Amino acid sequence: MNFQKARFHLFLISIFSFIAMQYNFAQGIWTDKTPLPANATARDGAVSFTIGSVSYMGTGHYSSSHYDSTAAANVTTEESLSDFWSYNGNTWTQVASINTARDQAFGFAIATKGYIGGGHWLDNTNGVHHELKDLWEYNPTTNTWTQKADMPITAAGKAEAVGFAVGAKGYAGLGYYHDNATPQALVETRDFWEYNPSNNTWLQKTNFTGNRYGAVGVSSGNKGFVGLGMSGSTYYNDWWQFDPVTGTWAAKAAFSGTARKGAIATGFCSKVLVGTGMTGAGATNTCQQPILGWLLQIFQVEMHTKRQLFYLPKMYMSQREIFPPPLLKGFGSIVLQQIVVV
Repeated sequence: MNFQKARFHLFLISIFSFIAMQYNFAQGIWTDKTPLPANATARDGAVSFTIGSVSYMGTGHYSSSHYDSTAAANVTTEESLSDFWSYNGNTWTQVASINTARDQAFGFAIATKGYIGGGHWLDNTNGVHHELKDLWEYNPTTNTWTQKADMPITAAGKAEAVGFAVGAKGYAGLGYYHDNATPQALVETRDFWEYNPSNNTWLQKTNFTGNRYGAVGVSSGNKGFVGLGMSGSTYYNDWWQFDPVTGTWAAKAAFSGTARKGAIATGFCSKVLVGTGMTGAGATNTCQQPILGWLLQIFQVEMHTKRQLFYLPKMYMSQREIFPPPLLKGFGSIVLQQIVVV
C-alpha cells in the first residue's frame, strides 16, 4: 500500500450518535462517511475487527435516562448490546448478532475469520458486573458465530483488555475483573495469552510489564504493540513491542501525546496510527472540559521517529472509538482527539 495515497477510516461513537470519518493522505483532508443507520442503537464500549476490505463493529453499552414521576427523580437504564454491523467503506449492513450481549470486549481477525471475546455485562437488578472469558468466531461467508475455547484464566473474565493478531495467531490480555465482594472491587491484571485457531487452544505468554486496563493493542508487520491505558489512578503514555517468536516485551519510544486510556490504534505499511481517548480528572472525578485541537502525528515503527502530520477536525463529547480495539468507558474524563501514529 502506498502510504501517501492510503485512506484511513476512523469510527467514532458517542452516547448520542455514531460518526464515521475517512482521512485521505494524498489530499490531506478528513471526510465524513455514512454513519450507522438510524435504527442502530448508539453505544460506547463496542468492539471491531477488519477482514479484507470490510470492517465489523458490534456489541457495546447503551445508557438512557428518563424522569420517573413516581420516584420524582431521573432514572437511568443501562444495557449491554449483542448486535453486529459490517461496513464496506460506504454502506452499513446488519449481520448476525453475537450470542451473548457485552461491552468492553476485545477483538481481532485472523485470515478470513473475526474473533471477539471477554468483556462484561451489568445486571441492572443488583448492579453487579459479570465479566466474560469466552471467545467467539465470526464467519462472514455463512454469517454465523461459533463459540471457541474460553480463555483458561482463573478469574471470571476480562474487561477493557487488549486484542490483536500477528500472522495466524491471536493475542489478548491485560484488563480487569470485578471480585465477589460487596460492593464489587476492580481487580487489574497483566497476564497475556496467545490463541491458535488451528487447534482451538490458548497458550499463556510472558506477562505484560504491569497491571493495566484501557490500554491499546495493535499489530504491524510481525510484531504486536501495547501501550497507554491506566492502572489505579495513573494514566500511561508508554509503548511496548511484543515479539511473538521470542515471547518478549521491549520498551519503545513513548507516546508523545498526553497519557490516556481508550485510544484508537490501527496498523498499516509498517506504521501504527494511534490517537483520541480520554485522560482522567483525578481522584476527585470532577468533570473537565474536552481538550480541543490535538495534533495528529505519524510514527515509523521501524525507525521509531515521529513527525507532525495533521489535525483531527472535530471533537465528539463522550466519544468511544471502535477501530480496531475494544472500546472503553469512563466518566469524569477529558476527551482527547489527538491521533499519533505509534
